[in-house]
Amino acid sequence: MLGFATVSTAMGATASALSRLLADHRDALAAGAVLLRFGLHLAGALRIPVLDYQRRFHPRRRPVSPLGAYAVGPAFGWRPASGRFWRGS
Repeated sequence: MLGFATVSTAMGATASALSRLLADHRDALAAGAVLLRFGLHLAGALRIPVLDYQRRFHPRRRPVSPLGAYAVGPAFGWRPASGRFWRGS
């Protein structure tokens, strides 16, 4: 009986400690799960249907004046990679 009580107590304490550990790191685990899922999608091992399509804009006329070229410029300048220049790095 004493052995059974010892094993049951040890298993309960382990489950409680593991539960506390997972609860303390819940945000990091959720972010890791999202990154893992996106990585599997990128590798082709898991398909996420909403990520399998693209939308494109095909203008009928191209901007031929300098003003039209200026208007199209911000469409290519918004990308996140250009943000590093504004932070001074």
